[in-house]
Amino acid sequence: MEKRSHKPRLMRKAAAAVLLFMLSVAASPDLGVDRVTVNHIPAPMLGEVQLTDRDLIAGRIQFSGFTDASEIEYLLSAGKTWETAVVTDSRFTFEFDPGEGSRDFTVLIRRGAGAANYAVVIRFQNRRLYEIFQSLFDEIRDVYTDERLSQFLGYFDKENYDNFVLFQERMEDTFDLNAALNLQIQIAEIEVKDDVALLRVDFRKRWDDASQRRGANNIVRFRKVDGRWLITDIEDEALYIIGAGTFRGNLTDR
Repeated sequence: MEKRSHKPRLMRKAAAAVLLFMLSVAASPDLGVDRVTVNHIPAPMLGEVQLTDRDLIAGRIQFSGFTDASEIEYLLSAGKTWETAVVTDSRFTFEFDPGEGSRDFTVLIRRGAGAANYAVVIRFQNRRLYEIFQSLFDEIRDVYTDERLSQFLGYFDKENYDNFVLFQERMEDTFDLNAALNLQIQIAEIEVKDDVALLRVDFRKRWDDASQRRGANNIVRFRKVDGRWLITDIEDEALYIIGAGTFRGNLTDR
């Protein structure tokens, strides 16, 4: 009895598989977006992209990675209407005026029904402004750890700091402890408007190699006086004072 060949059956199965694959692809919506990058930084479908002023291109933010951009629209946070993206070579740009400090805003990108939408939160940080305040905090730290009281108090706005006399007395008590002070401060966020700067900082303070105090999102307010940034308020004075409590309740417009 002649053995029958299985090649035709295998070929039929392969053809059916190819046809099924083609049908499944055809049934999938054309997303029109294969990837999204913000100034060459990959952006997830729903996620966050961190930018500094080094990432800005001539004052604009650039989105790229669109395979079919004819129907793509975008919406900036606080916007009320969708705008059609003007796309060139699979990318589009929009004007961005970051101003000073840091800023969060959301860009939503859509391509109609059944398409993939992107919601990208862009966090912008003005690098130069961060460098200015971080350098200032480093100066204050050095004076603080050396316990130079008069020079340390010179970084404060004595006329506008709430109950500055009490703060000065508590700083005198802190330095009288003759503790081995160690202080680390990291800036988390900066907001600047006119001559007022609002900073959120994380800190870690150690003294006598045994005790420590940590703080997160501690608000420190600065005011520019005669060209100098002076501290006019601190949410948690434990940043500098040993034995201080937390929020004093005198900050406004946070």
